[in-house]
Amino acid sequence: MCLEEEHRDHDWNTLFTAANTKRKILDIFIEKFENDYVRILDEKIHNARREIKENEKRCDTEMSRLCETRDKIAELINTCELRKKQETAMIDNLKKKNSDVRKAKSNLEEKKTNILMRVNSLKTISSDLSDIVLINTHRELMKLISCNDCNNGISLYSLRHIKGPVNSDSLDDMTGQLFDSEEITVAEINSFQLHDRPILILKGVIQDEETCVVKNEEGLYLRVNKKGETEMQFRTDVPETDTPDKSNLLAIFPDSRNKCISCLLESGLVCSEMKTNSFEPLGLCFALGFVVSLKDTVSDGFHLISRSRRLVRYINGKTIDDITSEYEYQEDGHTRLPSRVIVNGITNDPNLCVINRTSENSGELVILPLFGPCKPTVYRGHDLRKTFNPTDVVCDPHSNIIVNDVMSSTVHLLNPDGKFLRTLLSESQIYRPLAMSLNESVLWIGGQQGLVKVF
Repeated sequence: MCLEEEHRDHDWNTLFTAANTKRKILDIFIEKFENDYVRILDEKIHNARREIKENEKRCDTEMSRLCETRDKIAELINTCELRKKQETAMIDNLKKKNSDVRKAKSNLEEKKTNILMRVNSLKTISSDLSDIVLINTHRELMKLISCNDCNNGISLYSLRHIKGPVNSDSLDDMTGQLFDSEEITVAEINSFQLHDRPILILKGVIQDEETCVVKNEEGLYLRVNKKGETEMQFRTDVPETDTPDKSNLLAIFPDSRNKCISCLLESGLVCSEMKTNSFEPLGLCFALGFVVSLKDTVSDGFHLISRSRRLVRYINGKTIDDITSEYEYQEDGHTRLPSRVIVNGITNDPNLCVINRTSENSGELVILPLFGPCKPTVYRGHDLRKTFNPTDVVCDPHSNIIVNDVMSSTVHLLNPDGKFLRTLLSESQIYRPLAMSLNESVLWIGGQQGLVKVF
């Protein structure tokens, strides 16, 4: 639109051409808007509908779990064997005590009859009795009276029900608690540059959330605090052969070089806890025993041969062969490479969370039962169209699973069943996360360029 009031000096051909050009641009924009922007909106609307259905499905699942727990509690209350035993014991005790009391009552009544008969007889003939007979009769009556109450009170009902704590806390323990994943928040406490190489191993120090054990570029293990200050250095190239005092244990880690499970001690010593013999340990978790992921020594990495073996073992003993359960990774005829492993849920149907490497740049999270056979759950990332490359996994006290993705520079929060809840950390917060350690409420993350972040 022209702002001038007089239009006689305009070149109308130019204006017409400009108007046509503007109209063509507008037509192209409208066409692009219809073809591209509207399509994008349609996809977002479709995703929103799918998310609504997924939310409803998840809510139904949690509701069914709640109902199942409630039904189990009701069944326990109605049919609990302990309750039946307690009721039977109370009734039996009542019968026994009352039987004893009735017998004592009968004896007392009989004794009363005898006393009254003796007294009445004494009244009748007392004038004819000699003094000695009268005194003996009096003594006999006193004996009867003195033992009259000797058994009083010994057959009272003796059972007593001691009430357990019936309150909101005990009900929460039985029925479980509602947990909102959005309540999990992370805030960066500090970050420090350890070196310029990838950080492959981070281990939280036992009973100390202020420090962590990390492997430096020289292959040495360092105990560092949240400020990045080194508090202790360990030499792991030659573990101690003697067995020192392990009461000051700091951390346990898989020692691939020496083919053993090693312990870092407060004294600065490193000792071998268990030899892995013909296997190289890759990942380790100490909970209810040792859970360790192993690879053979006859093949390297992903260069597989017919004798290649990749295992996850639950060891409840002193040697690598004291096996409670074992999983061997094979799929479609190809051996996989399990690396990091952790036990999730120590007291309630514990599961194994295993990072399973499917190639040098991709992997998956496999969730397996620690005890008994069951179909595994596999998590291959939130967006299946993109390559998922996890390298480490940890679990929080609520049995939620935290797994990294190197490819997208993100950290994912999953529920105990391996369902995606949300992105816990994004690329703006962490770059190429490789190793993680969750110690109490402190999350340590080591990156590909040697940067350690503490959350």
